[in-house]
Amino acid sequence: MPTGKDLLEAQKKREDILTEIHEKFPSVSWPAPVLEPIFYGRLDKRPVMNRKLIIDKNTGNQFDIVSDSYAFVYHEEVLHNLLNAIPPEFGTPNIHAIMFKDGARVGFKAKFPELKEFEIKGSETEVEYRLKNSYDRSAYLDYSAGLNELVCTNGLRSFVSKDKGRAKHIGQTINSFQLENRLKASLQDISDSHKLWLQWAETKISQINAISIVEELPYSEKEVETLLALPLLNHGGESITSSKKDATLWTIMSAGTQMVHEIKSEERKLDLEEKIPGIIANQFSKIAA
Repeated sequence: MPTGKDLLEAQKKREDILTEIHEKFPSVSWPAPVLEPIFYGRLDKRPVMNRKLIIDKNTGNQFDIVSDSYAFVYHEEVLHNLLNAIPPEFGTPNIHAIMFKDGARVGFKAKFPELKEFEIKGSETEVEYRLKNSYDRSAYLDYSAGLNELVCTNGLRSFVSKDKGRAKHIGQTINSFQLENRLKASLQDISDSHKLWLQWAETKISQINAISIVEELPYSEKEVETLLALPLLNHGGESITSSKKDATLWTIMSAGTQMVHEIKSEERKLDLEEKIPGIIANQFSKIAA
């Protein structure tokens, strides 16, 4: 059981982390969430037991109502852990933060320009790391490590996940997550996933089966039609339906992630890029079985 001194030291450590991240990333509009009690009744105010309101003390934006077991993980702490987890040989990362829902949800992207590129059948790729966090339970504390594939001439890249992990914001679950250790372990394992994706590039499938797999991707019927007709940069400019050659799982992966850039919502883009590799991996497992 932590003592009062332990709690004060922990709070001071958190405050130092917030200050450090604010100084390093001054252009980001960081929310300031706090837990507040909830009351009901018009004349005789009564507290709502075992429930708290998460509110931004700077703006008054209400994020969520949570139970007493909810444990805060500040957006700044997630980024702090990422920065501390990066092995020296990865070099200095380029960090990009994207806030959604007035700061209730955040996505971090870390690219590593000093790392070597991994090529997959002519597809230029680079290592990227992503993290998500939220104050409204719209996202777990979530990380994914993988490669970015260049999918169009203006430099847009699509994310292919290698390793993932997540935890709920509930007491011991979040405290035992050990984000730094997980980050280090998965970052150092990227090359193994590269070998898997090379197998995807060797796994040929007929056009009919390719269309069936595309239809399982998390796109609408109209979006699937657009996807099937997309000229693929790394595949001779041909689409899945126009190509006279058999497709591969990597072709479908490229088409699925390239289609992400046709989506306007940044939040949905992040979700799509995380879901698509899992569907392709499942298909590979079925074919390889």
